[in-house]
Amino acid sequence: MVQGGHYEPFRNRKSSQYAYKRIPTCADHKHYPGNKWTASRGGAAEVLALGGGHAHCGTLIYLGDNWPNKYRNTVLMCNVHGKRINNDILKRKGASYVASHGKDVMISKDPWFMGVTLKTGPDGSVFVSDWSDTGECHTPKPNKTTGRIFKIKYQHTNQSSSKQQTQLGDLKLLTNRQLVQLQLHPNDYYVRRARRLLQERSTTSDFIKDAITGDLNQILSTNPDITRQLRALWALHATGHLDERQLAALLIHKSEYIRAWAVQLLCESSHPEKPITNDVNKAKALSTEILKQFATLAKNDPSAFVRLYLASALQRLPLNDRWPVIEALLTRREVRADSNSDANDPTLPLMYWYALEPLVAHDRRKALAVAARTNIPLIREFIARRIIDIDK
Repeated sequence: MVQGGHYEPFRNRKSSQYAYKRIPTCADHKHYPGNKWTASRGGAAEVLALGGGHAHCGTLIYLGDNWPNKYRNTVLMCNVHGKRINNDILKRKGASYVASHGKDVMISKDPWFMGVTLKTGPDGSVFVSDWSDTGECHTPKPNKTTGRIFKIKYQHTNQSSSKQQTQLGDLKLLTNRQLVQLQLHPNDYYVRRARRLLQERSTTSDFIKDAITGDLNQILSTNPDITRQLRALWALHATGHLDERQLAALLIHKSEYIRAWAVQLLCESSHPEKPITNDVNKAKALSTEILKQFATLAKNDPSAFVRLYLASALQRLPLNDRWPVIEALLTRREVRADSNSDANDPTLPLMYWYALEPLVAHDRRKALAVAARTNIPLIREFIARRIIDIDK
């Protein structure tokens, strides 16, 4: 999910009244036949063959080191009525991803099995919590005493991972520099916990800033793996050791993922007492130079992924600061085939609209000028519709 996106079911929420349209699912399939989701209960053979039913819980992207590599970066989710764990395969398409149906990971013979959450463990295995009931979310009086937790481990255990787990022990006993090195660990369980500990320690007087930031910057600048570079970037941000100058330099990084995250982090705070916000009255003001760089990216960057992050970031900026960037996004002409243009992307036109929508009421004349110039038909339609809603 993208920050600032509107998704189904919107339930007539006031915050979505001018979204007009929600971002559709990225899945190219359903785990049940047809559109009647209520008919997917009961375990019919036709439904089970497609994945088990419409209701899912506990999405997990597997980033452990115990299961076979084919599962890494794929999506796992509990299928409530199907008594199983579905597996979807992610592939980049345009600004986002497409999720395709993979073979189910596990199917339970227990009619009471009802998976709820999935978590990766320190040895790379996966824990699944089982509600263990014959009801579901609509049950008036669910059984609260029968829950269970299962551990799913690959039969050929990664011995090096198990040995390393024993050696690591309590992460709180590790030095700061050892925690930095865990940003390279193949199991994201350690990466996340090490990053959190570094963030907690960064506020103490004995935190050795120069050594820690030096190690992290070394990973960011020299590691050949983009995922490791991103981990270093996130750790630097979490510890409060990224400034605008450093992030501005990353806006021209060769990797689209680094550029996109530089955009996002420029609009965020690493401090818990100053969380990110979509409240325009509390929006973060960026320097004139950064806003110019954003507009340049919006006009020239070849990556739809970067443009998606720009659209998301705009929702956290003051209204008047959005105009140059959103105009550049809406008026650019892609050299690619029409079928792959921003106008036909399932996510980008809507994210552009979510960033633009408050501006229509703020300055309708300027919005009408944008409508006349945009290359995205949906934007013209929604601007006209929003102006009519203002007059109502």
